Amino acid sequence: MGATVHLLDKNTDRLEYISHFTNERIITSVATKHAIEKYIQFADVVILSVLVPGALPPIIIDKDMARRMRKGTVVIDFAIDQGGATAITRARGAHIDPFVENGITYLAIPNAPAMVARTTSKALTLAIMPILKSAMNSKDRLYHACYIYNRKKI
Repeated sequence: MGATVHLLDKNTDRLEYISHFTNERIITSVATKHAIEKYIQFADVVILSVLVPGALPPIIIDKDMARRMRKGTVVIDFAIDQGGATAITRARGAHIDPFVENGITYLAIPNAPAMVARTTSKALTLAIMPILKSAMNSKDRLYHACYIYNRKKI
């Protein structure tokens, strides 16, 4: 659609894969504090998707960084289920409720996978099935925990 997309991540292997997969149409950078500060100053839309299993997400955009962002920027925080990845966004119930602070629109989207339940179910199935199949074939604890295997009651 003509947008210039910058993707920041700490995983350099993933950045290399994305760059190759998109024919370098997406500009990739390592997510350092300096890089984040640089890119959010000119961004029209900032999408935060941060997950640290078992812990709160790090604050990617602190209040000082937010003050230096351009007025009219939209920040979409998908990490709100774990507490949010900015010092500004807050969970506002179980629904989407955008708010504006200092000219920046913040949108926290709780339980985003539920909004695309069919796609989420397919993605989870594709991720889980190989694990289940290998466990079932090895007759390990998972096999013994199953009630039905190969459409037959065990």
